[in-house]
Amino acid sequence: MKNTIAFIALIIVLMVAAFSCDRDNYLIDGGVASPYLNMTTYEFLASKPVFDTLVLAINKAGLKEILDGEVTFFAPNNFSFERYIRRMTTLGRTVYNDPLYRYHFDSIPTNLLRDSLKMYIFPGKIFRSDLRKEGDIFTNYAGAELKISLEPERMYTTELTTNPSFVWLISKRGVFWDEYDNIPSSVAERDIRQRIQTSGLISTNGVLHVMQNNHDLFFIQF
Repeated sequence: MKNTIAFIALIIVLMVAAFSCDRDNYLIDGGVASPYLNMTTYEFLASKPVFDTLVLAINKAGLKEILDGEVTFFAPNNFSFERYIRRMTTLGRTVYNDPLYRYHFDSIPTNLLRDSLKMYIFPGKIFRSDLRKEGDIFTNYAGAELKISLEPERMYTTELTTNPSFVWLISKRGVFWDEYDNIPSSVAERDIRQRIQTSGLISTNGVLHVMQNNHDLFFIQF
């Protein structure tokens, strides 16, 4: 009975979070009247319940000082953390042959959390206006190279004079980067492409982009 109640409570929390995502204009890419947040990146994240777990992770990893600098941050939200923890629980139950095994946020080693979150942080301010559809290579605080692009996408059946453009965060898989308009048919050779849910938010110290709700945390492919 307790497990049932806990499960129902979790569903309610996720529904409330989802409603909050839909309600807040900052989660609609290209739909905000003004991109200026009038607060620091960290203060903005701390003010939004959908980033509760991310803020805990930033504090645990000791990355607040970096985020308070002039940086660009691609922020994963609570949904990505929940997916990661759920998948690690499933993996652990298989590895340890224990159906009661549970992976929690506190199970994530601090060093792993610190190094992995640095994948989302880039020195300097990367604005939408700086990006091209072909993409450019940027080095993050983890020392890894990722491609960031701004690509037009046909989403509607009606004829539009201008198609909406989305920011993509791309991790290379294989020897060469994929061309934006020529994605390999083989999944094994295809770069890991993450479309950004909300882009171009400008804080008092940097730029903030928000990852999709279904983003695979730390770019881990289960």
